[in-house]
Amino acid sequence: MTQHPEHITVDPQKLERSIERVRRDLDTAPAIGIIAGSGIAAAFKDTLHFRIPYQELPLLPSASVPGHQNELWVVTIADQIALILAGRYHIYEGRTPAEIATPVVLLHALGTRRILLTNAAGGLNPMLSVGDLVVASSIVNMTFRSLASESRMPALELASPWYHATLEAATTAGVRVGEGTYVAVHGPSYETHSEIRFYRCLGDCIGMSTVHEAQAARYLGMDVLAVSIITNTLSEQPRKERLSHAEVLAATLSAHQRLSTFTECALRSAVTHEH
Repeated sequence: MTQHPEHITVDPQKLERSIERVRRDLDTAPAIGIIAGSGIAAAFKDTLHFRIPYQELPLLPSASVPGHQNELWVVTIADQIALILAGRYHIYEGRTPAEIATPVVLLHALGTRRILLTNAAGGLNPMLSVGDLVVASSIVNMTFRSLASESRMPALELASPWYHATLEAATTAGVRVGEGTYVAVHGPSYETHSEIRFYRCLGDCIGMSTVHEAQAARYLGMDVLAVSIITNTLSEQPRKERLSHAEVLAATLSAHQRLSTFTECALRSAVTHEH
């Protein structure tokens, strides 16, 4: 029976059946697992080999947010096999942190030891623009939910050797990437002007995902990268029009090529920084 951490509760039979389904088509451990934020999976569609619907993976429920395909994609990035979870769960959908962690558990059980967490985020730092990439050096958990007591979970400081190597490789490749702190909030509402002033004291960008996946991956001993696509900038001045999810998806699309190149850099860096 496949083992999993005591604080990440999954149905062992559903996990085993999901592993068996993936291994019918993929008999090798992927070099990396990628959890795709809203509209982000499409950045890798040109390298897609095949898809497995979440309906065929008993461990994974369906995501309900637009821009999430509810499929596991097998792709090739930088000449290496990667798995993309094109469908993410959120606290605001009524999911528990343990449910949000299930894709990470599946990736780990399939032999993946590196994970890239992607998300669409609002820019808190006034220097950020729509379409920018920001790699999280740390994550502040403002969801008030956790996989376990904070004292028993590793701190979410993500500036690892892989992190630094990827940033260096991205710079060499001409990909402009920022560094900063990601603030994870419950959602699904967008921030008020007063909240923006408060969250600017905590971090550089803000979103409604990623933190519980990062907790799970760190607990499992995986190397973690988290990158945000800035899809809107947050100002204390009122907007003329209300921010919509459609605007977020459109902004994500504009950054696909940049994210694809960044991911290639992450894969190549991983090869030169094996444990």
